[in-house]
Amino acid sequence: MHRGALHFGAFLLTLIACGRAFAHGFPPVAYAVLSHDAQGPRAVSFSSGVALRLGPQRYQYICPMVWNDQFASPLSALPDGTIVVGATDGLLLLGVDGSLRPHPDPAAVGRSDDVVRSPRGNVFSIRPSAQGTEVLAVDAQTVRVLWKDT
Repeated sequence: MHRGALHFGAFLLTLIACGRAFAHGFPPVAYAVLSHDAQGPRAVSFSSGVALRLGPQRYQYICPMVWNDQFASPLSALPDGTIVVGATDGLLLLGVDGSLRPHPDPAAVGRSDDVVRSPRGNVFSIRPSAQGTEVLAVDAQTVRVLWKDT
């Protein structure tokens, strides 16, 4: 069995012991482990929002309202554990401590349809543009346009 699956299973067991969170209706559903280390999942994406590990069996839920979105946003983790949030207004960086900041590159402005991480740890964003679609390479400092369908 894959080690990540074991960590994810352990994470789900910790949620069973937690009280339910009903902020806006149905409870959030865990989708994927975004980052992990030897102690288990560091960040988990949910149907709405993300949970960040604070300590052993302690997670902080971050609602999309924090980045001014009502619904789920695409999320992916950089190699250092920072979460790239594809918010409606542009790419944001969510630190492992829960701090949220706009991506420092001006090219990060604009809605992303998806944010994904490659097996090598590279993060990419797909977003609409006036000319069609763009594929971006994203790191903590820069956003580079890799492809446009012009």
